[in-house]
Amino acid sequence: MTITTDQEELVLVNAAIEQILTRGQDLNIRDNSVRKADLEVLYKRKDALQSRVDRALRGGIRIRGGTPI
Repeated sequence: MTITTDQEELVLVNAAIEQILTRGQDLNIRDNSVRKADLEVLYKRKDALQSRVDRALRGGIRIRGGTPI
């Protein structure tokens, strides 16, 4: 994925988390129930995406103590 795609997905994940926190995670209508995305999974995805975006903004991974060839 590109940094733009990761940033866009991060925005969507943050919006999903906010929706769950403000409107709840479960919905029950008569005998039917619906559960929105799992909040714990969204937080894990958010952390992974944030790390990828931060790494891309820094210019990639850091290599220390490498031996030049």
